Amino acid sequence: EYPLPPGNKAENAEECFKHQFDSEQGKCLGISLGEKCQGDLECSPGLYCHNDLKKKQMTCQKVAKINQKCDADIKCGPSTLCVSGKCVRIGKMKSHYLVHPLHDAACPSSWVDRNTKFC
Repeated sequence: EYPLPPGNKAENAEECFKHQFDSEQGKCLGISLGEKCQGDLECSPGLYCHNDLKKKQMTCQKVAKINQKCDADIKCGPSTLCVSGKCVRIGKMKSHYLVHPLHDAACPSSWVDRNTKFC
């Protein structure tokens, strides 16, 4: 079994990633905004682990909202994907929109034509 990421319900700290646990809420805890991290599973819900090359450190940062710029799926919020540089809600892409085949869930039909790469 894998440890549960932050935000998931758990019965004790041993079930949580890094053993961070809120006994009152019965949930796994994560690292807060701006704190150092080593990977996305460490950050609290709504955050991802950003690698700041200038500062040579990784910190938890807010995920982008719908239609905001992105360069990876992890940088978008729940139920969204990074498609053509913008966060898009799954199933809300317009038909005839160029989409990477791995992002077929973004299309209304949940299908991308592998030849044309359009919904």
